[in-house]
Amino acid sequence: MLSTDGPIGTVRDATPRRTEGRKILECWTSGWSAQAVASMGPEERIDFALGEIEPILPGARENFELGTSIAWDDERYIEGAYILPERGHHELMEHARRPEGRIHFAGEHTAYEPNGGSMNYALESAIRVVIELSGA
Repeated sequence: MLSTDGPIGTVRDATPRRTEGRKILECWTSGWSAQAVASMGPEERIDFALGEIEPILPGARENFELGTSIAWDDERYIEGAYILPERGHHELMEHARRPEGRIHFAGEHTAYEPNGGSMNYALESAIRVVIELSGA
């Protein structure tokens, strides 16, 4: 995984155990950059990502086969919402993950690592809830 100071933000090998053959490269951006990229169409976002990655990983565009793009701002029930630790949202996380009776809360905003906007943290929180529900 690498982080950039450019608008692409984070680039990650989503298939780290594959040592040969095709790989899946994952990119994500956040904040104002994400809002600008979200205004593009899906194909434009892929082209944008390839343009940002090419100087970092030469040959990325030439070896590109297939891509997909999601603009979380456009997702009806999500609308691009995520925590911003630099705005003090991390102080709310302990309270957001506390069960209320039989209801348990998951989502990247309830993960232990205060770096929101990532599916990794959403999955981490789902595992926490499963453990809570199992009584372990």
